[in-house]
Amino acid sequence: LTHRGAIGENDCFSLYSAELMAAYKPEDWSREIRETARVASREDAKVIASIAGRDLGEWCKLAVMMEDAGADMIELNTSCPHVTVEAMGRNVGSSPDASFEVIESVRESTSLPVMAKLTPEAGNLVPVAVALEKAGVDCLAVMARFRALILDIEKKEPILWRSYGGYGGPWMVPLGLRWVSEVAAAVRTPICGAPGISTWRDVVSYLMVGARAAQVVTAAIVNGYQAYDRMIRGLESYMDKQGFSKTEEMIGNALDKIVPFREIAKEEGLSLIHI
Repeated sequence: LTHRGAIGENDCFSLYSAELMAAYKPEDWSREIRETARVASREDAKVIASIAGRDLGEWCKLAVMMEDAGADMIELNTSCPHVTVEAMGRNVGSSPDASFEVIESVRESTSLPVMAKLTPEAGNLVPVAVALEKAGVDCLAVMARFRALILDIEKKEPILWRSYGGYGGPWMVPLGLRWVSEVAAAVRTPICGAPGISTWRDVVSYLMVGARAAQVVTAAIVNGYQAYDRMIRGLESYMDKQGFSKTEEMIGNALDKIVPFREIAKEEGLSLIHI
């Protein structure tokens, strides 16, 4: 669900959705991954399988299944905003200790690179990122959407499925940039930037605050797969104008330009009062 009708590339909107656990069995998804990996190998592409376990045993079992199916990397869904099981989604991602335990267990069960997606529900993402790095995570996806609620005030009840949903959109880019920059300053683990990316400018921004890659899904849901073509063309044009020969040259360019608020106050001759 979006809050607008026709949506253009540069419009601001919010995506509101809820996805329940799939009716398919893990074995069914394994067959899908195996076929996708077969096609991807012909196109020089990689397959990242996203998993969500209900306990440590299931996390590890799913990781092994995805590796056997031919996935190149595993993303752990430690961020889903609407879960009821303690060992799933935001319940794991909000706790440094729980995150460490899940990553450490999965890391021991598979030889594939492991990525974890952080949740804004954690409040402070830095301690979680530090714990994940200690557990041996290979990549961090920063970050997922918020848990939110939209009401139908005429019916006096939540809309559609009558409960909470994941809420996000292009307006989340500044929030994502804030957390990518703070996590990048705290850990050495590679970061994949998200959410809210809808233009090539968003991709450049995430790279410049420390991300090494970007996750883009909503833009394609809203604008079709041509959204990727526009981003790639825009990114290539920008790089040519700026004299960048590869994207690595942009990574972290803005990090040392972020001035602590205390320094700003000092420059302006202000004193910070703590109440």
